[in-house]
Amino acid sequence: MASIERLTGAERVWLTDTLATLPREVASGGVTAVSGFAVQARHGWLSLPQEDRWDPETFVNAVGVAVGEALSQERGLDWAVSREDNGRTMMALLTPGQEVVIYPIRTVAKWWSSESNATLQEHVEDRLAS
Repeated sequence: MASIERLTGAERVWLTDTLATLPREVASGGVTAVSGFAVQARHGWLSLPQEDRWDPETFVNAVGVAVGEALSQERGLDWAVSREDNGRTMMALLTPGQEVVIYPIRTVAKWWSSESNATLQEHVEDRLAS
């Protein structure tokens, strides 16, 4: 069973450092700006032959953090970490009542690897509504 915990100092530094890998106007532009940037990057990535595609993990992490930061600011959500018994961790956003609202990095990863034509913003809104 997973436990939800406050972020450690190292995890907060990771969020800050990861967000800093994106252009400032994207990182601070809200979900719409992040989505537009990510949609363009995904389109370019998908247009490459399979053998020429770069590993998207670092990019997906950065976009997920940017989405999380935007949602945190827009909706008053707090970052936390979900720690599972097997050692797996996932960054989460919580309500003030400590309910998990969304796992932003996992949400971006699922969108990136899907065959959906939905934008990232549409995918995030769908996750928030469910």
